[in-house]
Formats: sequence, structure tokens, C-alpha cells
Amino acid sequence: MESLAELRPQHEFFVGVDSDGCAFDSLEIKHKECFCPNTIEYWNLQPVAQYARQAHEFVNLYSKWRGVNRFPALVMVFDLLRERPEVIARNVAIPKAKRLREFIASGKPLSNAGLDAYRAEHPDLELDNALAWSNAVNAAVADIARNVPPFPFAREF
Repeated sequence: MESLAELRPQHEFFVGVDSDGCAFDSLEIKHKECFCPNTIEYWNLQPVAQYARQAHEFVNLYSKWRGVNRFPALVMVFDLLRERPEVIARNVAIPKAKRLREFIASGKPLSNAGLDAYRAEHPDLELDNALAWSNAVNAAVADIARNVPPFPFAREF
């Protein structure tokens, strides 16, 4: 982030490539092994884990939202689960994520630091849980998603 902030324009446009999932084939392992298990654990989705995995993978890997920020993606997963007949039949309380939606709309950076700053202004257990979930995801990524090579034929700059 710091190097981008210090970048001085030399052209009328900027082209940036997020290497995660574009140059490096890392999204599958991160989402299937790090994000999704922690989503199920931290948001008490064990009774509908199968459907939570499907919704999570759809949003984050196989839809037009692939690569969306983790916080809006989490809300999308909840929204999809609340509509799913199999989840409704199990009578499982899926989070409505009211406070998380407020954070997303707040204009604060959609990062752990942004969430922490928002939590300081708007204390809430849901936001505490969101930060704990996000921190657990980061720890899992650091532990599990190592040594992922670039896609074959990815160009070096």
C-alpha cells in the first residue's frame, strides 16, 4: 500500500494486477482450506456446513464476484444461505450481518484495521466476531497457503 501511495503518475492511466488469483493460483487453497472452514466455525454454520461451503465457493471462486473483498463476500454468503430451501428446512439462524453491513457502507477501509477502527466507534459483538474470524483466516492463510507457484506462463515484470 505504501509504495502505491508514493507512486507518481507517469501516464494518464494505471493498470494494476492483483497477483492473488491472477498471477498466483492461490484462491482455491485460501478459500477452501482457510476462509470457508473459519466461516463455518466462527459463524456457527456447522448444521448447514455443506451448503455454507457451496455458497462460499460460489461467491468467492465461481461467480462474477470472484475476488471480492472478504467482508462483502461474507455477507453475500449469508444472504444466499438464508434463501436456500435446505437451510430454511433446518431452521438454522443465519446471521443477518446488520453491523457488518453498516461497516461495509461506512467508507472505512475494508480491512482488519478499518474494521478495528469502526469497532472502536461502534462497539458490537458481531463486529468483534467478524474481526476474530478475519484474524483466524489470516492465520490459516499464513499457515496453509505457502509455496503456491504462479500460473503456468504467468509473465514476470
